[in-house]
Amino acid sequence: MARPKKTSPTAEDAIKLFELHPDYPRIQVRMRERMDEVRRNMSPAARGFLSRERLEHVLRLLDICAESFCELVSDNRAQNAFMVLLHRMELDTYQEYTGWPIGRLRQESDADIEAIHAKTQWWTKKGYERLEKLSDAGRKITRKQIWTAAGKPTTPNPADLGLLVPGTEEHDRIQEALEANWKAEQADPERRRKNQRRNADLQAAYDRRSELPGWRYSHEKLIRDARKYAESCLAKARSPNARLKVTRRALKECIGRLPNSPEFPLSFEDLHTAIWTEGNPSLEERANECAIGTKAEARAEEPACEQASTEVGGSGIPADPVAADRAALLTAYKAKGRGKGVRITDEMVAKAANPGKWNDRTMVTWWKRNDQRCKPPNDRKIRAVLAKDPSDVWSPRIKSKHPPK
Repeated sequence: MARPKKTSPTAEDAIKLFELHPDYPRIQVRMRERMDEVRRNMSPAARGFLSRERLEHVLRLLDICAESFCELVSDNRAQNAFMVLLHRMELDTYQEYTGWPIGRLRQESDADIEAIHAKTQWWTKKGYERLEKLSDAGRKITRKQIWTAAGKPTTPNPADLGLLVPGTEEHDRIQEALEANWKAEQADPERRRKNQRRNADLQAAYDRRSELPGWRYSHEKLIRDARKYAESCLAKARSPNARLKVTRRALKECIGRLPNSPEFPLSFEDLHTAIWTEGNPSLEERANECAIGTKAEARAEEPACEQASTEVGGSGIPADPVAADRAALLTAYKAKGRGKGVRITDEMVAKAANPGKWNDRTMVTWWKRNDQRCKPPNDRKIRAVLAKDPSDVWSPRIKSKHPPK
């Protein structure tokens, strides 16, 4: 019998291990109080994604979490659980800083990613140092001793957090690069518009996650699926009402949940806005461009259609020489029938050409338009009728208003 495959420990397994520690409730209360205080004092600049202020904010939250769980490390098993939690904290910090999971980060954010990774590695080292101190002294290490174990001050230095230190050469170089980037963006309206749209989309996703109770990353994936469905319906979504119909179908086909429900806490209006207005270009802009392009193509085709086709006798028959000849022949035959007191229709000609089989005017219509579906044998049958005198084929039923010439 094969042995069951071993699975890697998860963050939930690590939490279950730390819950066995007697100090776990006290440390959790203190950790949450400190994190709430940091969030309340967050500066307005830290609310924007991918900013230096936000990086400092998320690293401060990472330090609080890591320091709290580091106090629970007492043996190698707890240290391994601490390392699993640090990896989870690292991924959450990425998402808090950028607004997106690590798999969707852009290449230009690598420097900040390395700063976050370096911070988790630093706390891994602090966990091992705590184990070393406990084995040597047989006692617990205080929070202050954790920071000062390697000569660190109680209040961490920005350089230790991977942040820029004002007055240094690196700080001046980065500031010059940011200034040059800002000037280039101001000189390029299209680039500035793209950045504004990107930041607005990130802010909208962050607002959903922070304001809606129970909102998860899986809900964002449902919105992306609905947006992909709506993208396939752009040709039909040329008006606001048509886009509302597409959103209703996307809600049914892709999301499968009621809006404003515990399973999907987003309202229908907000879902409609997220589908059609987010992205660069947004689906709404693309649908409008599709509608404008269709109208332009129709206007461009009108002169060509007018030049390539004419109407014979007001019947809309294309100016094909064969079709024009047949239409003229049929029109002359009908005029001849009126002179004989017989009002002739296309259906009558069809029934006379092939009795019992042609019961409507379809074949005669194809014949006078020179349609490929009208074969040569059919052409001969129709011409045979037109070669006869109308009064020999049909009995006169009305008095002729046009005497024969």
